[in-house]
Amino acid sequence: NEGNDTLVGGTGNDTLTGGTGKDTFRFSAGDGRDTITDFDARAGEILDIRGYANVTALISENGGTRIVLGTNDSIFLQGVDKATLTPANFLFNGAVPKELNGMQVGPTPVPGAINGNDSANTLNGTSGNDKIYGFGGNDVIDGKAGADEMYGGTGNDVYWVDNAGDRVIELAGQGHDTIHSTRDWVLSANVEDLYLRTAANTRG
Repeated sequence: NEGNDTLVGGTGNDTLTGGTGKDTFRFSAGDGRDTITDFDARAGEILDIRGYANVTALISENGGTRIVLGTNDSIFLQGVDKATLTPANFLFNGAVPKELNGMQVGPTPVPGAINGNDSANTLNGTSGNDKIYGFGGNDVIDGKAGADEMYGGTGNDVYWVDNAGDRVIELAGQGHDTIHSTRDWVLSANVEDLYLRTAANTRG
């Protein structure tokens, strides 16, 4: 209908039509394989996928774009070229940007961040307070000096921490991750292994 609507997919394989206006389409894990008949990326319509940890793939299919969100969940955008989608079309509930087809789905790193890609990267920080994003792949991330924020993304990532202000951010299901610490450290959420590399005490 007319106006800026919010449409909720819900469970089952649904077909959604927003009508005129700048609409938001909301989906959660377990919603199934849904179709949107009139999604307008250029008008700034939004896919609210905060109910998912990540986007698996963007696939051109039958004149549209399929957004794969899990084994049994996806959104098909009829008549939409995936090249027209931008990060502004997504609301994403992840700390880690996900790069797909050259597009970052999710929070965009701040200017000056140190960014990897979907390969296995070795990423080193500077003497300042850095934000480091590994994206996909089995990354090695060392913030160096300063209080750094390190986001490994998917893959089996290795972190080196040496500052009380360092932060390691991982989401559930993103791999088997390891922290090497040169100081007292509490194991971060969704990180599996902690190794102490100093004589000081540690808490795991």
